[in-house]
Amino acid sequence: MLTADLVHTTRRGDRLYVTKLRGARLERAQDLAAAMVDAVRLNADLSRGTLTEQLHGLEGSPRDRKLARGLARILLQRCAFEVAAEVEPVKLRQELFTAAAQARQRGTFDRQALLAAAGAQHGLEPAAVDVSLFADLKHTHRLVSFKKLSGPELVAQYELAQTQAVLLRATSVTATVRAADVQTYRRLFGWLKFLRLLWRCERRDDSFELVIDGPFALFAQSTRYGLALAMVLPVLREMDHFELVADVQWGRARLPLRFATEGKRTVEPAALRLTDEVQRLHDDINALDGDWTCVAANEIIDVPGHGVLVPDLVVRRSKGVRVLVEILGFWSRPAVWRRVEMAQTGLAVPTVFVLSSRLRVSEEVLDADLPAALYVYKGVISAREVIRKVEQAVKAGAT
Repeated sequence: MLTADLVHTTRRGDRLYVTKLRGARLERAQDLAAAMVDAVRLNADLSRGTLTEQLHGLEGSPRDRKLARGLARILLQRCAFEVAAEVEPVKLRQELFTAAAQARQRGTFDRQALLAAAGAQHGLEPAAVDVSLFADLKHTHRLVSFKKLSGPELVAQYELAQTQAVLLRATSVTATVRAADVQTYRRLFGWLKFLRLLWRCERRDDSFELVIDGPFALFAQSTRYGLALAMVLPVLREMDHFELVADVQWGRARLPLRFATEGKRTVEPAALRLTDEVQRLHDDINALDGDWTCVAANEIIDVPGHGVLVPDLVVRRSKGVRVLVEILGFWSRPAVWRRVEMAQTGLAVPTVFVLSSRLRVSEEVLDADLPAALYVYKGVISAREVIRKVEQAVKAGAT
């Protein structure tokens, strides 16, 4: 992820634009990216500090500095570093500094002699002791692996990262998305829930409109929330088409500006799979004795005036009865209250909402005569309790 100071932007009135790489500047970026990738690929075992210096040394003219620093930051995020020391550095420093203090008191301080004595104690050469002494400091960590990519791929990631950095400063984001199949939508909605973002969704003819609260809209601005919001952008690129508008607070003065971008599918949608929590409940329900079975849901329920419902599972009984199950976990209280309003309006299919006790919502907020139920769990979701709530919703729907 890039920081705001590494993003090339321009302003026109109250609009903020990310400067795109084109023409000669794009060629320069690709050449620079290729050189940086080679610098990492050919320099295994370098320290983080030395590798960073080498990457910054490729900057060339001052006008390329921001571009080069951005490319280097993304590249370093793909590198794995670790402490390279024969002896635990903290322990070694404690021993050596104690010995050095005692030597100074005696007036016999000799750095090389102290390194040699410490080396003899740990079976190391003096030079190895010197290297290990501060090997736990970040800039001394050694490069051990690198997630390979090409120069053009690095440039593409840099351009994506620029837009993500803008979203880190958002107060709200509105995205209109269109896809040819339900599963692509479900992957996006599932990703939003997984990231625990605060969002609302409405159907708009052949598309869906998402309104997502930004990190700068929260009472306590959250870096973690901002990163989660930025992680939505790669999934938007799986849509057939998307338009995104964000209200941001930009720069040190936090000027209120509007940023917009749009795009078409640039990557194929990843296979949709159940989260670990949903998969566990799916398996646990199917392992119970009884006539209820469980399958993954593959639909989106539009509730006019209240948004959409994206169930995780469908629980079925042999007689054809089906109940939807949505796991909210400890995602957000506003999302729970929207589900309560949906249920009170009237859902066409009995539904059970599963949420954590950490959201501090009582199961009693839904009337027992509604074909819907809340299951509040502590710790681990109980398949038996879910089925109990399923039967409650079915019974209410039949009366």
